[in-house]
Amino acid sequence: MSSDTSDSTVDGKRSAPTLDDCQGEIFQLYIVQKKPLKELMAILKQEHGLDTTPKILKTKLARWGYAKNIKRSQAAAILGEKSNRDLSGKGYEFTIQHRPVDLQRVEKHALRAGLLRRERVRGSTLTSQPQPAEPGAVACRTPPPVLPQALPFIEHWRVSEKLLHDIDVLVKGSFESGKWSFNRPELIINSSPAQVDEVKSLHGFLGSLDNGCTAAESHDFTTAGVFWKQAFEFVDKLVRGQYHDIIPNLIQKANDLVRKGRPEVAELLIKHAANCSEVLLPQEGLQRSIYRGLGQLDSVAKLVALEELIMRRFAELFELYLGASCYNSFVIKMDGARRRLLHDPWATFQECLPDLYLLDAAFGPSDRRCLDVVALRLETLHLRHLDSEAKTAAAELLGRAEMIRNDEWQKFYNLTRGYYFLGCAQDRLGERAAAVESFRRGLSSNEELCRVDDFGIFEPEKRIMEKYVEENAGLSVDELEVRDGM
Repeated sequence: MSSDTSDSTVDGKRSAPTLDDCQGEIFQLYIVQKKPLKELMAILKQEHGLDTTPKILKTKLARWGYAKNIKRSQAAAILGEKSNRDLSGKGYEFTIQHRPVDLQRVEKHALRAGLLRRERVRGSTLTSQPQPAEPGAVACRTPPPVLPQALPFIEHWRVSEKLLHDIDVLVKGSFESGKWSFNRPELIINSSPAQVDEVKSLHGFLGSLDNGCTAAESHDFTTAGVFWKQAFEFVDKLVRGQYHDIIPNLIQKANDLVRKGRPEVAELLIKHAANCSEVLLPQEGLQRSIYRGLGQLDSVAKLVALEELIMRRFAELFELYLGASCYNSFVIKMDGARRRLLHDPWATFQECLPDLYLLDAAFGPSDRRCLDVVALRLETLHLRHLDSEAKTAAAELLGRAEMIRNDEWQKFYNLTRGYYFLGCAQDRLGERAAAVESFRRGLSSNEELCRVDDFGIFEPEKRIMEKYVEENAGLSVDELEVRDGM
């Protein structure tokens, strides 16, 4: 998950933007806001210096599947299949190039074009001489049935199918309606009217869960219970929220609890979110259906495989609506890479991460994409106890962070995580005096970060650094060196 909410200006020189770089903005303008092609071209030229032609732009729109109108052959195929399914009593959901089809709009257009004749034959609407659509362009699927709240045990296999379907519909519908909207290429999308508050609640939830797990690992279960209670208190706010990263993070943190040997806490968390949704969300809402589905899973262990499928779908759909060049699409892919690297000890950087050399060349060494890759390498090395390599990676991250100009949030965010992991590596290597200094710098960077915008991102790390510095505050440099040599 990206905690980024700010813009960034970096030193690395970039080439002029291309149409691919502006894909998310083009979807927002052309499809959601329904700007005509001529006006779209004028905006692209004025805002980005992109001087394109109608032919080139139409070719791109067709490749992305950003069509405002449905072709006659596609409409005929859709209505023919709809008529067949109506007669047989089967449900249907149509897509063209993976985007949902508005059936009411298709039928209205078909009436005007003479594709439909309204005859009362067995109560159905018939198509006249349907023509085949272009290969692969039109797809139809049967939606899974609505699941009852009390689900028979034998039908629990349906839960995963319904969950994936609901998430697919939620993401597509949110982009198509403009509820989730492109912000700028270097920013996270706008996905909620209360996005800032919801991000703060999300970080409070994540930090409290992590603090609880840290306390439990030290067998301080009283403190762990206090922190977990705080985390659960954030859930009702999150369930009501619309921020796009809430549901993925709830699933991921439940899985983290299972992997850390706390399946009972994970199950309580999922059940609590489901119960909150029953009280707080509209009866027929998609989000309520998703939370209910999570609560109906017969085992939290099933979330591990489900998480991978959900995050893969998020990545595919974000690229469909935003393009591969958008930072938010990159973040979603990095989330998947992070989960694999942190939980699969055999996963390698080469197979999970993009080529840093190519990113540096395209965006510059202090671009957030490059920083995210270096930081994920660092975090992975830390968790795998490869401390000498972690020191090297931390130094690289700190050097790149110092290069950031005109974006204090990004600078201090990366300095804080760089100094934290550097201090952890130094402590494990017996370099206690150096670790104290790194943690002090990490705390100072976190203070600067909170002055810019306090999301409480590093609250668990802050507690660790403060405790370490406090425990070693009374020791002289010579005493620290003696301890280091023991």
